[in-house]
Amino acid sequence: LQQTLPQYFMHSKFTSFMRQVNGWGFKRLTQGPDKGCYYHQKFLRGRYDLAKLMVRPQTTEKQQQQQRPNSSSSSDSSGGASSLKLKAYSIENEPNFYEISEQFP
Repeated sequence: LQQTLPQYFMHSKFTSFMRQVNGWGFKRLTQGPDKGCYYHQKFLRGRYDLAKLMVRPQTTEKQQQQQRPNSSSSSDSSGGASSLKLKAYSIENEPNFYEISEQFP
């Protein structure tokens, strides 16, 4: 792993790589034969057009700073820690890649 990460990515530490993966909105599968793997709805084999549409979600703190560019301090009660807005997620919405590959080889 320590040899593979720097070869394909700008990170050599697994924790830094995972922070990037999570920051881009990849989700982890929690069931089935691919349990523990990550996926993204716009990161699909052969669909380069979708990958171009991927954007990294901004934290709430960054969004607020863009709306108020002259503000240098945050009014966050958690000591300046940024928080992400989480979308509702359920296990039932996880894709079945084996079924999808049979329908679209």
